[in-house]
This record gives sequence, C-alpha cells and structure tokens, in this order.
Amino acid sequence: MHGAHAQWSEAESLFQPVARLVLPAQDAYDPAMQDAVDEAMSFCPAHSLAAHRPLGGIMRARMAAYAAVGRARREQNGQPVKKPRGAGDLP
Repeated sequence: MHGAHAQWSEAESLFQPVARLVLPAQDAYDPAMQDAVDEAMSFCPAHSLAAHRPLGGIMRARMAAYAAVGRARREQNGQPVKKPRGAGDLP
C-alpha cells in the first residue's frame, strides 16, 4: 500500500543495541593525506559494483567527461592514478 505507514509498538519492539562503532579522529587537512587523496586518486561512479553502475545516455556522457577531466588533471599534476587496496596504503 503506497504511502501507508506501519505503526510499531515500542513495548513489543524495544530498542536493542547491536554494535558500537568507535572511529579515531582524522586530520582531514593533513598535507600528505590531501596529496594522496585529492590529487592522486580517481573518484568516479563507474568505479563501483556492476549492479550499482549508472545507467542511461546522460550517465554515459558524464563518465566520458569524468575520464577526460581526470586525464587532464593527472597530466597537469604529473601524478599517475593510485588505487589503494586498503587504509594501510594511505599516509
């Protein structure tokens, strides 16, 4: 039924914590991290699982534009694209 909302009984569905995530603080403005991420990595919606890749003509044009801009930026910066495999590959 579109637009209908189910009401959950809070007495029957009590809040139950299942995990606690604790993430260390990160220095987002660290110069080494900026060079590694902002200048040396490539971000593109096409770099995803096949099931999540963008579809349609506009998205195909967007992917071509991303490729051209990324190529020009790498040439200007003189840096190849680096593809880290995990957090240990970053500074």
